Amino acid sequence: MRLFDQPSTGGELCTARLLRGLAQAGHDVTVIGRGQGPRQELARMRYLSLGGGVPAFDDMPLPRRLYIPLAALANGRPISTQRLHSLGTARQVQRHLSRMSDGLDALVVDHLQALDWVTPALPWLPAPMVVMHNLEADGLQHGSVIACLSGRDALRMRELAAQRHRTPSVVVLPGYALPPAPPDTRPPAASRGLSPQAVAQALAQLPAGARRIGMIGTWTWEPNRAGLQWMLEQVHPLLPEHCHLVLAGSGLDGVALPPRTVALGRIDTVDSLYRAVDVVAIPSWRGSGVHEKAIEAIGAGLTVVATPHALRGLESNLPQRVHTASDAAGFAQACATAPAAGPGPDATAGQAWSLQRSQDYRDMLHRCLALAARGRQGEPVNAPLSAT
Repeated sequence: MRLFDQPSTGGELCTARLLRGLAQAGHDVTVIGRGQGPRQELARMRYLSLGGGVPAFDDMPLPRRLYIPLAALANGRPISTQRLHSLGTARQVQRHLSRMSDGLDALVVDHLQALDWVTPALPWLPAPMVVMHNLEADGLQHGSVIACLSGRDALRMRELAAQRHRTPSVVVLPGYALPPAPPDTRPPAASRGLSPQAVAQALAQLPAGARRIGMIGTWTWEPNRAGLQWMLEQVHPLLPEHCHLVLAGSGLDGVALPPRTVALGRIDTVDSLYRAVDVVAIPSWRGSGVHEKAIEAIGAGLTVVATPHALRGLESNLPQRVHTASDAAGFAQACATAPAAGPGPDATAGQAWSLQRSQDYRDMLHRCLALAARGRQGEPVNAPLSAT
């Protein structure tokens, strides 16, 4: 998996949730991955770094971005897998696993792309439990894979599994908002964006009575960029004059922004944006994964306006401050008129929603781990699991 200090991207939030779940289950866990291990380690967890992290595809130099799709095509790999592919990394992973193989009860592979690191060693490893945070049909290449998917992605995977002779187990592993990290007394890591104070200062320049509509994401990622363009081109012209868009996240360079739009760029903490806006907009129309930002904003008890696509897999028992709109006019109206959430009952409703999902997550993760451990003992692991 990818190692990091504090989660910032959707993939890192998924990983942080998984690590927390493993720690809560009381297991001794060795985490192997690329990047820098966290400064504040979880109990009973050991981190082995394989070297520097791999940048996102859009952050790579142009020659590398041209090479990776061609290499993926030549090798029959998905582009996202080819981006992480390295013989040296794979050998390091296999070397670490061989040293602990006798005491290894289960193997958890976080993100499907990392399965490439252990594929040659699968004959002598426990049947891997592969946590797939986005739907990728390549997860069906190995019959002993346990695919932990989210919401409707799991249903789609079952459809694909029915077309194969050897089918993996498919389970629903619901996302939930992570609690705040405990205080860290060590020197802070280098800042990667605007501090909370700088965010507050930037938004203090807006006129009195302005309604602040916040959006956050990595805007170079194509599904996010498509949602941003829809918001700017179709929704923004329908917003009343007192409504202002507040955009946070990297990748806004070169984007033509209309009046009444504030571009903050990358920020240090998501909470600094959430505290400063009246509503969080999630105008998503594409992408196969569950939206981590939706889970996070709902769990924080915020007023959220989202497209149906942004809430797929999250529809049940949503707090009343979550509004859905499927057309530009309805989206603009909800952004302009939905009451801003308060710190009392709204925050409690968001926390209750997230708490129930976190319990569902733990229950399903425990069942998955038990199934993976049975595979180590030679029992079949391809019996489908259900969330009910």
